[in-house]
Amino acid sequence: MTSTAPTTSSRRLWLAVFVLAAAAVGAVAGLLAVAGGTNVPTAILTGTVALLLALAHYLSGSPR
Repeated sequence: MTSTAPTTSSRRLWLAVFVLAAAAVGAVAGLLAVAGGTNVPTAILTGTVALLLALAHYLSGSPR
């Protein structure tokens, strides 16, 4: 059976792409939280949690 996991060099590239996309999603989540009436520190926390959850999901894959 062949491994479908990315190589180490391409994994770093995908990690960078994933972090940038997660940062954009986190920023949008924060803006939506502010638009929904929460205060700014809570909105920043919302965006940060979204970024950290996405990063943890990506890093939980096996690095082969």
